[in-house]
Amino acid sequence: MANSCSLVSSWPAGMGSGVEAMAGRIERALKIRGWNVDFIRPRFAAGGYLAACIKRIMFNLRLRNDRRIGSGPPLVAFDFDGFFFLPV
Repeated sequence: MANSCSLVSSWPAGMGSGVEAMAGRIERALKIRGWNVDFIRPRFAAGGYLAACIKRIMFNLRLRNDRRIGSGPPLVAFDFDGFFFLPV
């Protein structure tokens, strides 16, 4: 049975952020090694840096109600993502 983990990034795929690029490389490396990876990230158009920052904060605030987070598999969050997670 493969190991499982979750990755969290508030940057949407392809946005061009260094954090998003690093998270994508980690996802690919884990998958190559047989891990099941649940990449939890938003889907929004940037609309400029300030708009993207506000959308990222809103994404993080909604994470506390995301059922994939909490008692699930190991979780890796990037940047300030997950600032509202409850301590384990």
